[in-house]
Amino acid sequence: MGITASIKTSSVSVSEANSDELQLAPLFFERIFQLVLNLLRKIAKPVQVGNGFAVDMSQIILLILFLIILKFLL
Repeated sequence: MGITASIKTSSVSVSEANSDELQLAPLFFERIFQLVLNLLRKIAKPVQVGNGFAVDMSQIILLILFLIILKFLL
């Protein structure tokens, strides 16, 4: 029982130490991707593929760009 308590205590302190870093990372990537997606949305409008259903082409373009970059890096 004492071992379990010490493990729980150590995991809480680690999560508290990394909580600031974990909160900043999603904001950083969200801002970058939001900027890129907004620029691409001006070029490629959503395409309607069904009744009330549309595909955001900017995300498809971004996926294709990432796949091309990945192909050249490997």
